[in-house]
Amino acid sequence: MIGTIKKGIGYAMLQLTCPHCGKALQIPERYAGQSGKCKHCQQVFMVPPLAQVIPDNSSRHGIPDDIDTPLEGSSAFNKPLPPALGIILLVGFIVGMTIFYMAIPITHKPSKPQRNVTPKSTRQASQPMAVEKTAVYTPKPVPKPKEWRVLKNWQGQGIKKTEMFTVSSQWRIVWDTRAGRYGSGIFAINVYNANGNMSDVAANVIGNSQDMSYQHKAGTYYLYVIAANQSWGINIEVLE
Repeated sequence: MIGTIKKGIGYAMLQLTCPHCGKALQIPERYAGQSGKCKHCQQVFMVPPLAQVIPDNSSRHGIPDDIDTPLEGSSAFNKPLPPALGIILLVGFIVGMTIFYMAIPITHKPSKPQRNVTPKSTRQASQPMAVEKTAVYTPKPVPKPKEWRVLKNWQGQGIKKTEMFTVSSQWRIVWDTRAGRYGSGIFAINVYNANGNMSDVAANVIGNSQDMSYQHKAGTYYLYVIAANQSWGINIEVLE
């Protein structure tokens, strides 16, 4: 950071620009080569040494508009300053230095080294581009509806004890009976488990009739059919 030096009555001011916020600053030349805080943004920066400061030969370069400085070559520039005006300027200088010293305290702490920050655009360019995945809709298979399937079938007249059969928890006994030549008789179906214990009476009628009996317990069973002067047919059906 290179600034300019502006000489006044018995003093010299450095005309600088804050490297952080870009605001114009006037700093006494005795602080050249030291670090201080900007009164605008409070950031610490290094005041350049006098060897790097360019003398300011213009009267308005780097000076804020609120400082009344006569143009070089004008009558106001060539005329000597009145004593009263000199005293006013000296008092103003002392007050200005006091305010400046309070606003920009000079510290001897070294400025923190700035980290090399990679620009955001460079970081984004170095990262691999994410490929957006397109969701593929896979329809769920529709379960096939269960149907009743005949597992066992018997037909006959009179009494019969069937062979054993094994079923799941959903099965039924579908039966049909008809009276014989001598009139209506008795028809009954008793259900026994593998241990020989009767678990249910599926049918108990007289004469012509048909119906079904639903069972809800899996296991191994057999049927004991009782018929007197009755013909009959029985299906064991399972739900699969």
